[in-house]
Amino acid sequence: MKGQETKQRILNEALEAFSLHGYEGARVDKIAAAAGINKASLYFHFKGKRELFLELLTTIIGRYESFVQRIVLSCKGSSLQEQLMDFCVNFLDDSLGNPGIDFWNRIYYLPPAQMKQDILNLTKNDKKMLVEAISGLIEHAIARGEIPDTDSNKAATSLYYPLTCIALSKDIMSRDEAMHDMQICLDQFFRGLRP
Repeated sequence: MKGQETKQRILNEALEAFSLHGYEGARVDKIAAAAGINKASLYFHFKGKRELFLELLTTIIGRYESFVQRIVLSCKGSSLQEQLMDFCVNFLDDSLGNPGIDFWNRIYYLPPAQMKQDILNLTKNDKKMLVEAISGLIEHAIARGEIPDTDSNKAATSLYYPLTCIALSKDIMSRDEAMHDMQICLDQFFRGLRP
């Protein structure tokens, strides 16, 4: 149990170091010191900086995937519009206050050259997963007769981009502004569904 706690402390400190300094600027000795261990102890848990970086990213992606599945299951509201707004609010609230997502965004859009392919391989299914989650809500609304038959995948993709763009804009807008802009996007989305 103590080893697992130490490993988690290392991952927590690595998250901060990689987020602040990027892959190249983060130093293993400083991560170890911040975790309250020496560098040799860190190497007991991770072979090196590359393995630490990839495990941190894998952990964050796993949490994200579980989170998306949970918010789909917990969507509240009787109408698709209410369900999608609930989904978007939960997604944005998690994204706006999540240092793991900040790290992921930084390394995805500005990847270290030597890690670019690893990052792309680890994240290749995440857009598809989010689009499928939204698409499932749309398909249920079509089956209920709530909205006209439409290509649920294309409709979900049209929401994916504003949702993720707003999530990326957390440093330039408040939560209220983010939610306001998401509501505008959803209103336009539903206008497009009307026959």
